[in-house]
Amino acid sequence: MIGPIYLPEEGRKNLPVVIGLTGFLHFTERGRCEAALERLASSPYNLSGIKINFPGINIKCNGDIECEFNLQDYIAELRETIEFIRQDKIFNSEKIGVFASSLGAGIFGHYLAQNPDSHGISSAVLVSPFTGWSHFATPYLREAKLTSDRALISSTQDYQTEIIRYIPKQCFPEVRKTDVLPVLRDSDLQIEVMTIIGKYDQVVEPKSMKKMHSALHGKRGNLLKYRASHEVPHEAYIERAASFLANSLIN
Repeated sequence: MIGPIYLPEEGRKNLPVVIGLTGFLHFTERGRCEAALERLASSPYNLSGIKINFPGINIKCNGDIECEFNLQDYIAELRETIEFIRQDKIFNSEKIGVFASSLGAGIFGHYLAQNPDSHGISSAVLVSPFTGWSHFATPYLREAKLTSDRALISSTQDYQTEIIRYIPKQCFPEVRKTDVLPVLRDSDLQIEVMTIIGKYDQVVEPKSMKKMHSALHGKRGNLLKYRASHEVPHEAYIERAASFLANSLIN
C-alpha cells in the first residue's frame, strides 16, 4: 500500500518524484528509505517522494514480525504506485526515480523485467540489493532456514532490540522465486543506476550485487563500495545518492 508522501516546501505541481522501496519492514518501522526520502524532499534537492509499505508484514502479539512474502503482490504494489503518480497532477509521471533498499531493490529488478519500458522511471539508487535466495548468506544457512518452520531474517539491529523477524514456512516457495539475475540477463533497460554495496555484506553476496548493477547497464563509476556490512551507514552515501537522483530527474 502507498505510505507517506513527502513534499518539498517549494512547489506543489508537476514534481519529479522518488519512490521508496524498503526491505522487510513493518509500516511503523523507520529505516534508511524514510531517511532518504526526507533528505530528498529538503533543500537543495526538493524532490517529492512516496514510500511503499509492502503488504503481509505483521507484528504479532509477542512482538515478533512475520513477513508473508509474495513476489507478485510486491511487484503489484509498485505498479499501482506508478499508476497513482500518473493520475495525480502533483507529480510528473515522466520524472520518476527509485530509492530501493535490500528486498525493495530486488522487487524493483523483477518489476523492470516485467515492464521493460520502465513507465517513466529514469533513475534508481539500489542499496545492498537483495538479488535473490540463491545469493542469500551461505548454501548451508539457506538449506537450514528452509527446512525449519520459519526462516529467520532478523537484522543486526533486530538482535540488538530483541526482535525476531521471519518468513513463515508457507511462503518458502515464494522466496525461491526471488532470484533477479536470470530475469534481467537479456534486459535492454534505459535507466541510470547507482548501486551501494557493503564490502563485508554477509546477508547477500556482494558479487551478485555487482552483477545486478551490470545487468541494469549501470556505469562503473556509479558502483559505490564501502567498508560495511549489509547495513551500509546512511550518512556514508546519502548526499551522493541524492545528488545522483536529483541530477537525473531535474536536468
